[in-house]
Amino acid sequence: MSDSYAAGPGAATGKEWLPDQRTPSRVVRVAATPGSSRHETLLLANPTQLNALVGLRVEGKNGDFRPVQHAQVQVPPGSTRAVDVSDALDKETAALVLHSRVPVLASVRSISAGDSMYAGPVQPLEDAAAAAWGQDTRARLLLTAGALPATATVTAFDARGDKVGNDLLRLAAGSTTSWKPPARATYLMVSPGDGAVYGTVLVSGPGVAELPLESIPLSLERPVVEPGYSSP
Repeated sequence: MSDSYAAGPGAATGKEWLPDQRTPSRVVRVAATPGSSRHETLLLANPTQLNALVGLRVEGKNGDFRPVQHAQVQVPPGSTRAVDVSDALDKETAALVLHSRVPVLASVRSISAGDSMYAGPVQPLEDAAAAAWGQDTRARLLLTAGALPATATVTAFDARGDKVGNDLLRLAAGSTTSWKPPARATYLMVSPGDGAVYGTVLVSGPGVAELPLESIPLSLERPVVEPGYSSP
């Protein structure tokens, strides 16, 4: 599903694909936002018949904290609510963690360079993950650690598949870090190490978008060889 949104009357209309919302959850981790956006809105949906009181925590460069404004947001049964979290994020590259006794859905809409983009829920990386972008597009990796310190190895490649960058990133608990691939890179791979790691890739060119990182399922099936039957 795609969405068209204008930040105000007469403003340019941004178009973006909406992130996948699989199932409501009592704990929702929303991918980090760029920090350069001039307007960021938390979108909450409560599909249940109960009132939801959603607690917010921000995971930024220096760790996690509870914002002064909108530390808790009430969402009536069977409804949605839009909350301006621009002041809470304070133009910082940060992720959001939401806690609610009632399962909810969430995403964050950001307005940057006249375009809109959506940060959706992310899962911890269990295996290597990858993201690709066009040659005329700029990219930036955002990684967030869980409740414990974490590490991840990032490798960037060019269009020919040659390695052009490699780093071991160390993340403090509940913090978000940014990594910029070399200019000639067109895709990257992230291999999680210690601790839980959540990630997304920001891409910008004619517009802006977020590419959530998901583990790549790698499996190899060996052929089964059995002795053939020979008649007497």
